[in-house]
Amino acid sequence: MWLPLFAALFFILHPLHIQAVTYIVQRLASLAALFYILTMFSFVQARLNSEKKIMWIVICLISALLAFFTKQNTFTLPIVLLLIEICFFSTSFKTLFRFGLISAGVLGFIFVMLSWNLNYQPFSLEAMQALTKETDKISRLDYFASQMQVIWIYLKLFFYPIGLHIDYDPFPLTGFNLFTIFATLAHFSIIAISLFFLRKLPLLAFGILFYYVAHSIESGFIPIRDVIFEHRTYLPDIGLVIIMGWFLIEKVVNWIKLPTVLALSSVLLIVLGIQTWERNQLWRDPVALWQHNVTLAPSKERAWSVLGKHLLERQQAKEGIQALERAIELQKKSGKKGINTVDIINLIVGFKMLKEYDKALHLTQQVLNQPMTPLLKSKFLINQANIFYEQDRISEAEQSLRQAIAIYPNDLTAKGNLASLLGNRGSFEEAEALYLEVLRYYPTNKAVQENLQNLRKLQGK
Repeated sequence: MWLPLFAALFFILHPLHIQAVTYIVQRLASLAALFYILTMFSFVQARLNSEKKIMWIVICLISALLAFFTKQNTFTLPIVLLLIEICFFSTSFKTLFRFGLISAGVLGFIFVMLSWNLNYQPFSLEAMQALTKETDKISRLDYFASQMQVIWIYLKLFFYPIGLHIDYDPFPLTGFNLFTIFATLAHFSIIAISLFFLRKLPLLAFGILFYYVAHSIESGFIPIRDVIFEHRTYLPDIGLVIIMGWFLIEKVVNWIKLPTVLALSSVLLIVLGIQTWERNQLWRDPVALWQHNVTLAPSKERAWSVLGKHLLERQQAKEGIQALERAIELQKKSGKKGINTVDIINLIVGFKMLKEYDKALHLTQQVLNQPMTPLLKSKFLINQANIFYEQDRISEAEQSLRQAIAIYPNDLTAKGNLASLLGNRGSFEEAEALYLEVLRYYPTNKAVQENLQNLRKLQGK
């Protein structure tokens, strides 16, 4: 009774898991974990319940399918189910072999379906390469070597959750040096110990092996652009909370009495719960959240970029500009080619908010002279038109908007802005035609609907 309760509470209250729950995009991780756990639970029920075996098998298959379509890290499910069979059921070698073949068949089926869905020939090296990497900029060996260090960071954050933040500093890809070799050997030593205690201490062995299997997709040989992220620990940490529950309830009670163990565990859970609550409060304030992040990860350009954007949204233009300039400086130092257009556009907006129009226009002209897509060029021209309009340079604003439409005819924002400008100047017919064109593609745009109504009132229609 106490072991599963404490394991569940450690999982729910641990502050390391906030990113997978509070960060909306990464709720994929928590949803995937839900289907993953449901699959394991229904599998165990099918093995234990002879009367309702068919029902539990159906639930197991459905939840596994839902997991596979939620997130890629759930592709380890067949391996984990085989692990459950080995650790907790007295099974013959023949049954295990059959189960292993079924697991391999399921994984093969997933691979074939994904290949066809993405228009790859499933039985080709091209499909294997495309479906087992997220970026070409990191080699498989470098990524694996980095993950041998990153997993130790994840373990440290689980047992000592201090310094948690969203976006970590760029992780050095050093390949296999002395340190990464030592880190790798330490991991494999832990796995070897768990295999040694597989029969004597099955729950401990399962927790350890589950942790590494669940990490194998995102922390293995599949290169991912971002080397470290806290939400990746959400599913693997199920293995660690099982170990925590097992250690407290089955081992520590041999040294001290159960009521004392329960009291100490409760205190630990309260501390974790308070830390989780405080971190969630921090997440409520995007400026505070990203200021905290750049303090812990001062070399991460993306963190400075997001901080700058939120500062501008809070009308703190001066501080926002400083953050954005820091992001651009870090981008240049990293040797990345091209321009981060989001940062540049936000920087222009910041100068405009401070009414430093000359700086905003100078930066706009610098960017417009660089090669870019028609859509992007149109966005910069719209920003330029807004600056001209604030300066009461109406003809130049109109020229910029017409240029934006000429470069990218599908830009509805440019057409809507030009219609408003023409309407204010008395060119009612052209303005009405532009409004109607915008509404033809975006009929629910309330702002354009209201502007069109006001324009028609001015015309006496």
